[in-house]
Amino acid sequence: TKIVQRQGGHPILDLTITDVKPNAPANIQAPQGRGAAPAAAGAAGTPAATPSQKLSDGVYLILGGYAALAIDFKDHIVVVEGPQSEQRAGAIINEAKRLIPNKPIKYVVNTHAHFDHASGLRTFVAEGATILTHQDNKAYLETALARPHTINPDKAQRAGRKPVVQGVAD
Repeated sequence: TKIVQRQGGHPILDLTITDVKPNAPANIQAPQGRGAAPAAAGAAGTPAATPSQKLSDGVYLILGGYAALAIDFKDHIVVVEGPQSEQRAGAIINEAKRLIPNKPIKYVVNTHAHFDHASGLRTFVAEGATILTHQDNKAYLETALARPHTINPDKAQRAGRKPVVQGVAD
């Protein structure tokens, strides 16, 4: 059989099932390594520190879950990846601003539109950042990011900012 899932009219999963084994045992483990969940909260419920390392002048690797890069430009910061969740994106934003103080995050580069790499983008929208992504992702991200979050309002909903998505080809 075939399963196709869509979000906002865009296909996000196209699965062909060729074999089924009912009641087969499964051993599902949480991911380990760089893709693992962020560290737990610290003492008294404070967020755990977000580890980072300097790769070169003005370029920082932000760890603690899916990795991101913060890059220092003359008058702004560019972050590569806005992954996982509002909480993770907030930790990345805070660490980028700690590493590169007194500059706004002007752009966030989205490598692809899978939920684990795009679920924090609305937090960057709330910061006023423009999302840079491949042109094939532009329509999907514009549709998905423009949806209201009224039941559990996130930072983008509370800020009232409209997402700005710029598609690039090369």
